[in-house]
Amino acid sequence: MGFSTNQSGVSYNIGLGYNSGRYTDKPDKIATLNVQIPLSKGQSNSWMNYTSSKSSKGKLNQQLGLSGTALENNQLSYNVSAAQSGTRDGYSGNSSAYYRSRYGEIGAGYSFDKDVQRINYSLRGGAVVHRNGITLSQSLGDTIALVEVPNADNVEIINSTGVTTDSRGYAV
Repeated sequence: MGFSTNQSGVSYNIGLGYNSGRYTDKPDKIATLNVQIPLSKGQSNSWMNYTSSKSSKGKLNQQLGLSGTALENNQLSYNVSAAQSGTRDGYSGNSSAYYRSRYGEIGAGYSFDKDVQRINYSLRGGAVVHRNGITLSQSLGDTIALVEVPNADNVEIINSTGVTTDSRGYAV
């Protein structure tokens, strides 16, 4: 059972649940709260999110996060969060960022908990060979198109985040 509302762009969700099963000795009631707050006006590009749940057995879980997009055409996306679970040592956190340019995509992340730390990264992209040379691009899908706008550098391709023509006027 739950209730959700949105007041001035801030979303609230409150829920009550019941957990029982073959391997639980006693049913557990769980109350949850989720609040999402936009951090910019209009079409929000960043949000803060708080989630909390508490069981009738006393276990409290909480998570606080910040996520969004930045730069022209939202080419950069990011996420940072920290969590604490019902145990004293039950903490964790993560952060990640992902950037899309006309030459490809790059991502990086870091996460941790009480036992492990992880670092990850990614580089993705494509290259199209054509009669006038090679054009680098973001990752290629099943269908691609080579756009030619002679000698027009940095012309934005609509509906393609971060895609613009190169110095010769080519984009994929």
